[in-house]
Amino acid sequence: MSLATYAITFVESVVDPGTFSWVTTFENGKYGVFAARGKKCKAGLIRLKGKCRPARVLFAKGSETVSNPGSVTFTVKPTRAGVKALKKAFKKNKGLPVTAVITYQSLRGGRPVSRMQSLIVKGRR
Repeated sequence: MSLATYAITFVESVVDPGTFSWVTTFENGKYGVFAARGKKCKAGLIRLKGKCRPARVLFAKGSETVSNPGSVTFTVKPTRAGVKALKKAFKKNKGLPVTAVITYQSLRGGRPVSRMQSLIVKGRR
């Protein structure tokens, strides 16, 4: 992890060219409350401080195309809410639990392959 940009680097290996896409989220309410866009509590929302808030907050998302087989490195850059939560977690000397869903779709076709990975983003001591 880069402490300047709070970006996380993933390394994966692939056999065929294709596209990686990722969505990373963290739990709401642990390191601050992040607002929901809707007014009523629906599925996926929880009540925090008397208001409806999303149960999970987007940390980062994106995609990258891979042209050659082999080892692939891609960097996940957090959203503004993700950076804010990381700073609050680092102030408390804690790590931020993040769930990443990484999907790979081969250019040759076939079903996409998804993998969910839980990790704790920690600052350096």
